[in-house]
Amino acid sequence: MADKRKMKLFNEKDNSLIDTEMDEWVNTRTGEQRVMQNVEKVYYGQRQFWKLYMQDFLAVLGIFESKQLEVVCYIMENTDPSTNLFIGTMANIAKEIGVSPTTVNNAIQRLKGANFMVVTETPSVYRVNPDIMVKGSEAKKRGLVITYTEDKNRALPEDSDVERAELAREAGESEKEVIIVEAEVSGEE
Repeated sequence: MADKRKMKLFNEKDNSLIDTEMDEWVNTRTGEQRVMQNVEKVYYGQRQFWKLYMQDFLAVLGIFESKQLEVVCYIMENTDPSTNLFIGTMANIAKEIGVSPTTVNNAIQRLKGANFMVVTETPSVYRVNPDIMVKGSEAKKRGLVITYTEDKNRALPEDSDVERAELAREAGESEKEVIIVEAEVSGEE
């Protein structure tokens, strides 16, 4: 076999090591000889996987019923890894996974209450807490934590009223009817 020429390059942009090597290959049946280049690319670091911080994540999972867990799984599967944003109306989520909009609303309220996600300034857009679920480096996580905290501090107490109104529209009721029903239940009027 001829001498091997090796070369290694480290790519800082994606934390990968590219290892190239020239090999001489001999076909044992025909005796033909060829020089071929073998290339191996290995990724280092934490960039390629979602990280779930188990203690916090299991605490979140413990508050759900079985149908609501389907909503949680749907949200996790459809969260954008670059921004930790989940976009979806209650009606669309319910239709996609075959549960009622009320089940979706209850699951989202529980997720928000468990600090798993917050609603952003845009209705039906939620940011998942990077302290519980994140994909990327620690530097990226720190940036997402800052954004999540800003969204959380910006969240208005009326968010649940906005979500209730969305749920009512999807069920064909008016916003006024929903607010009146809420007032009657709480004893106000």
